[in-house]
Amino acid sequence: MAQYLLKFKGKYRILPELDLGTNDFPRDKNGEIAKEYDDIYIACQYGNRIYNYGKGILYAYIPSIGRGRNIRKALDEQGISYTNYNETDEEVEFKFKAKDIEPIAILLKAKTTSAGNGLQGLVVFINGYIPPVR
Repeated sequence: MAQYLLKFKGKYRILPELDLGTNDFPRDKNGEIAKEYDDIYIACQYGNRIYNYGKGILYAYIPSIGRGRNIRKALDEQGISYTNYNETDEEVEFKFKAKDIEPIAILLKAKTTSAGNGLQGLVVFINGYIPPVR
């Protein structure tokens, strides 16, 4: 499912989600990386993230209510459609069509540094091999 985000390789910085308990990739009972693991996201400034939701729909995560409200206001002003806007005590989430990624990536300040070479390790990881740490 997350393979869709690989389409943006070279344009935005794509990172894997880590297990916060171990600060590592999720592993199975044998210590191997879990085969079903494919959780990647487009990294943005201020902790904002863009995930793949499926079928051409992307999901924005903004860990600040103030920033999320400002982004929603900018989306409304620009006429960019979004759905399932959800605001909790500390974060904002919404879904949008993949065709609208350009203006939303600008608003979320998607990172572009290391966009071209930052995914090499992830591609190797998906193929089942993790290079040793130097």
